[in-house]
Amino acid sequence: MSDLQASEELILAVKKRKLSGDSQDEMDVSGPDTNKMKRSFRFWFHDGNVVLQTEDKQFRVHRSLLALHSKVFADMFSIPQPVQDPSSSASVSGSGLTTTDGLNEMVEGCPVVRIYDDSSDISVLLSVLYGLDTVRDYDVENHALELISLLKVGQKYEFGKILQDVLKELRQRFPISLEEFEKHQPFPFNDGIFALVEAAHQFHLHSILPALYANLFHICSTEEIQEQLGIFRGGPPATPNLVMSTRTLVHVLMSAQRYHLAIVKFHLPAFKTRGPSGECNTPSICCSSFPTTLDYAENPASPFNLAGTPFPDKEGTLLFSPHKPLCDKCRALVLPRYVGRRRNLWLDLPRLFGYDAQVYKDGGVSDFMPVEFKMA
Repeated sequence: MSDLQASEELILAVKKRKLSGDSQDEMDVSGPDTNKMKRSFRFWFHDGNVVLQTEDKQFRVHRSLLALHSKVFADMFSIPQPVQDPSSSASVSGSGLTTTDGLNEMVEGCPVVRIYDDSSDISVLLSVLYGLDTVRDYDVENHALELISLLKVGQKYEFGKILQDVLKELRQRFPISLEEFEKHQPFPFNDGIFALVEAAHQFHLHSILPALYANLFHICSTEEIQEQLGIFRGGPPATPNLVMSTRTLVHVLMSAQRYHLAIVKFHLPAFKTRGPSGECNTPSICCSSFPTTLDYAENPASPFNLAGTPFPDKEGTLLFSPHKPLCDKCRALVLPRYVGRRRNLWLDLPRLFGYDAQVYKDGGVSDFMPVEFKMA
């Protein structure tokens, strides 16, 4: 049998296992010496030659596949394993990975590599490596947690291609460009957006943070953010399993306040407008087309209320009364000003969130690199 045929049969076998359902992804191999260890049903290959072992699950997979995609695994498998004391183990420095290859622990003739990761993160990784899923299958809105799993193991074990694919998906959903941002509806209210905010800080994903914050502040007020995190109640968060570091939370709340004030200031000039065009033939109608402060405050989408604060839309929905449209001459005069100010506001978002806005304008944003926020 050729290598190509073997690979095709392997992928087919794995896909059949996937169709059997996630609930069958464990085989109990507990015994007096296994400490109730589970084996992955989907990722236990009889021709596999290495066993990855998390705290609660084992995966029998192929060295060559791991080494092909991961620099850490490639380096580890290239190191000759010396005969060593059974109580010792060899490790790859800084990887959080320990191998007992050679003498200490074997399972069905395969060396065991202990890794300190959640088994769910490893399952997501292997699903991509074995072709069951692609990174593109994990749309950001519904599968944010899977993408975060890939970020965790991708960065830790240097799965370069997977990291780049995940970053590409996130950048498409949370773009730097205003034109690309306008193509998306607001992110749905779920625990995924909070997890993405924490991940953006943890992995230094600076390119997505301005658009990610704009989405978060669109659907959540500051009070709602605090409620979801359990700050007001002093208990667990309203969203189960939601964890946000203190550093991230402080940055989120400070950014929310600055964003809210910037949006309010953006709209305030509308209240001072009287007769926008000197050539207007219907000044009484056009002047009354601009909302009063009271009308604006009562609008459900207004930044003055307790709902989320939407980024101004390109049509100027909040700027004009839908019942009293401007004449063509007034609209032709007002809209370009509105569009220009709106673009400037977008370009200023990085500064509001503590970044150097000029770096974003110049396209010099570097992800996966620490940056010190300047919120003064």
